[in-house]
Amino acid sequence: MSVSDLHRSLTFYRDGLGFTAGEIYSSAGRRAAALMDVPPSGFRGVFLRYGEVHIELLEYRDALAPTGPRDARAIGYTHISLIVPSADEAVRTAVDHGGTFCAELSHTFGDRNPTRIVFIADPDHNKVELIEHPDDAERTAHSRFLGSDALGWPTTR
Repeated sequence: MSVSDLHRSLTFYRDGLGFTAGEIYSSAGRRAAALMDVPPSGFRGVFLRYGEVHIELLEYRDALAPTGPRDARAIGYTHISLIVPSADEAVRTAVDHGGTFCAELSHTFGDRNPTRIVFIADPDHNKVELIEHPDDAERTAHSRFLGSDALGWPTTR
């Protein structure tokens, strides 16, 4: 995920959402540029993990500024999804660390208590979906709805 400020985004994902971070690294030169189809000026990066979710943040030395808000229908990355124990706590800490609340929906996939689905945005407006299941039965019903029960997703952190 390309970000404009690596330390700001690292703070959001690590301190705001609870990701575990690796060490920050740097890469530049013709070989890396050819591999990633970017200019040889390079970038700094860091890998992050949240349960079984792994992401990489990249801050390019000559990043291109976005031309406007990204339409979720555009081909490419739209959002990442995280299962959280408390949507309220996750939103509060994410906003405290540079995130923005976008939208919320409660929906019942089973026959009892609803799942809470909250969208937030990181400091560069990349979307993050936070999913809070009230119990195992609802988590299983949500998994079946998504067709992901054979994958073992969604699971708790």
